[in-house]
Amino acid sequence: MSKEELNKQNAILILAGRLGSVSCFNSYEYFLNIGNSLAIDKILNSIEITNKFKSYIAVSKIDEKFAAFKPFKNIELINVGLTCGVIETIRKSLSFISEENIFIIPITTIPDQKKMIKNVCYFSDLSLPKENWSAIQIGKNNNYKYFFKHDESSFAKESFPFTGRISAQRDHLIKAIENFPNYKTDDMLYLVQKLIEDFKYKILFEKWLDIGHKATYHNTRIESFTSRFFNNITYKKENNTIIKRSENQEKISCEINFYNQLPLRLKTFFPYIFAENKILQEANNIEIEYIPYPNLAELFLFNDIGPNGWLRVIRSISKAYKEFYSKGFQITESNCSWLYSDKLTLRFSSIENYINKSDNLILKKILFDGISINNKLKIKSLYSTFFSLKKFLINYERSVKQYIGHGDLCFNNILIDHVSGTLKLIDPKAFHDYELDIFGLMDPNYDLSKLNHSFKYLYDSVVNNLFSIEYSKLNVNLKIFSPKNYDYINMQFENLLIANSIDKELLRILTANLFISMLPLHIDDEEKLIALAIIGSILFDNLNFNNLRIDL
Repeated sequence: MSKEELNKQNAILILAGRLGSVSCFNSYEYFLNIGNSLAIDKILNSIEITNKFKSYIAVSKIDEKFAAFKPFKNIELINVGLTCGVIETIRKSLSFISEENIFIIPITTIPDQKKMIKNVCYFSDLSLPKENWSAIQIGKNNNYKYFFKHDESSFAKESFPFTGRISAQRDHLIKAIENFPNYKTDDMLYLVQKLIEDFKYKILFEKWLDIGHKATYHNTRIESFTSRFFNNITYKKENNTIIKRSENQEKISCEINFYNQLPLRLKTFFPYIFAENKILQEANNIEIEYIPYPNLAELFLFNDIGPNGWLRVIRSISKAYKEFYSKGFQITESNCSWLYSDKLTLRFSSIENYINKSDNLILKKILFDGISINNKLKIKSLYSTFFSLKKFLINYERSVKQYIGHGDLCFNNILIDHVSGTLKLIDPKAFHDYELDIFGLMDPNYDLSKLNHSFKYLYDSVVNNLFSIEYSKLNVNLKIFSPKNYDYINMQFENLLIANSIDKELLRILTANLFISMLPLHIDDEEKLIALAIIGSILFDNLNFNNLRIDL
């Protein structure tokens, strides 16, 4: 049998029967997330699958706007309705699935093992005091003692939690769940017990990367750290610190020097830096206090923290911004082309080369001709936008007031507790001005545009795949997720940060510059590339961005 024929026998079933209800983390269950990533993206990227695997997701109700978003493009949604438990969800799903081997995964569990092994039930490799989950104990002679979810007598007993993952044959599942009594339908461990005892399924132990319980969420976040670009991030448990390594020694050295030279009034906005007096020129890593707060992208996209929570968040950001960029702290006034036109020119050359070599006709049309968006807006060619933008920047950057600043106030770099408003910043740009021998000189308006491109223009929705996109020869239909409280958040952002800080037209153009200059950083995903190019062009052409927003 060919590999293709074998793949056609396999299916992935993601259990998300209660999507749409409010989760215990007060987030949108539609976008159940781990850090900045959607759970569904993490699941599918964590398994060795091919396009020939059929992917299903079982939900209680299908929202067409939700289903159109990028992560769900190649997934068949199964509407199981309101079920009385997970076993009924599986039973109903089986009537839609014809494949022989079914890999069942709850949307709250991120697979640790990439390889798919047949006829296996997965448990955590770490023994924990049992809470509101199912688990097993291993007794003498490797006999298993089953601790079911609602068994109060097993509460707090050391045991191995069931991850919710099963690799099973379809006919075994059908036989195992026949005549299940109602009291068993909300606990998959009863199904596991049947598969082990009746069909001789094996147990495998793996890391339990779980986002469905508060007791385990913190550990899962730490396990799920990912590297961005050249940075390699690891967690040092014994010190509760983060080690950031980089092949770019100059960047690490600049960052350490930035922290060393930082005025005391600004150090409070950063995590504690360990061993910052080491030999600076040869450093290739930096040890930083671990801050357990979510970043601002997580709060903005996935959490409903309410207007009071957002008021605290934006006030904290405003306080930090003004502490960096108050008039009395200006360092110099000079040309800032390194930050604007030089960087834009270099990066546009890179994206121009990429598009010219690409066979993507939509990208070529955006570059050379411009295109219609949502049959309502018409953007100019990317060439036209680039040359006009560069001309503007060359005039703007000639004489810019500069301060010691963060320089990269994107949402990923802002860690914040919305309950207290406590804020910490990470990954400063730490630009080295060799003439003045100062680290961290920055145009305040650059950081404002960084905030603006996420608050108002939904950069984080795009990079986290919360958008839908379709093409024709002359038009692109693009819809971008606009989170709850978007209007209130942006009203407060404007009142507390924008007003009296920057001209709105200048902010619009500097924000357009960010979108255009960042395009080469997203060539790994051409749909994201197209979406970001469209936003940048719409911004520069001063068209109505609200035509792209979609609320759920």
